[in-house]
Amino acid sequence: MRGPQAHRPVARGRAAGAAARVCALAGAVMLLLAGCSGGGTHGAGAITAPPIASIVMKASDNQFVKVVSDENEDAGTLVLLGVVAFDTVKDVVKQWEAGNKDPLLIITQTIDGRKMDSVFRVTAQRTLQVSMNGKFIEDISPGEITITVQPHTDSTIVVSDADADERVYRQGSMSLHASSLFSGSHAHANLDTGKDDNVSPQDAELAYTWATGRVVAVNGTTVSQWNDQGEPTLDGCEALPADFWGTGLIPGGGYLRTGTAFCVHTSTGRYGAIVKTGSMIMDDITYVIWKKPGDP
Repeated sequence: MRGPQAHRPVARGRAAGAAARVCALAGAVMLLLAGCSGGGTHGAGAITAPPIASIVMKASDNQFVKVVSDENEDAGTLVLLGVVAFDTVKDVVKQWEAGNKDPLLIITQTIDGRKMDSVFRVTAQRTLQVSMNGKFIEDISPGEITITVQPHTDSTIVVSDADADERVYRQGSMSLHASSLFSGSHAHANLDTGKDDNVSPQDAELAYTWATGRVVAVNGTTVSQWNDQGEPTLDGCEALPADFWGTGLIPGGGYLRTGTAFCVHTSTGRYGAIVKTGSMIMDDITYVIWKKPGDP
């Protein structure tokens, strides 16, 4: 059993815990500090979703915050739910969380001498981070993040993609299943080349084994099941300890739920992520492989 040899901390270029991250996956979203915890199933499209462009918001003195730059095609990344008095926002949040899973971004300002809150719904399918005037926000609780704009201060708030520097080497979908073991088609797959049809055993990184009815990692490729609430990320996979990695992947016959996710470390040294999308008959997966240093 071989695991990755080096791991980087999840937080990039700053102390772990310094970023407020919006950890999102296919309809179940929550705010946590510097990483996500808890188990669950994962959206097949989320790990291959393109990064979002940074959203810039301005909070001028005595004027409500407004979005000044949002180039994302999905205009629903941030949705203004309304502006409420500071002393009533807790009741609004409680009512919202009772029937909704999307987290809230709450920006507190002093307008005409009175504290007011602009409440935004966050619907992004990526892992996001929020900063104000260049500093990452830390005042958070599950389901919400609150930013307080100082009176008589013009502030810039930036919502950005925490994993925007992930460079995709290859992504797509594959099928591995027992019905083709005798023909050689779809019995083996190579994630680095993106091939799942007529791949030779010696070139395979994933293989369906007839004896066990399982899909396993082979030829130096290793995998680790992703049990965090958010989608697998490059930094998150790299940070997994070496003893978390092995060769057992997706059991045959669909015994793992659709949406089960894995980190993968390929035979060529690239990290990636896999999400099971298959039926009871075959093991279908959606995958993304990220570039390693030296890749063009």
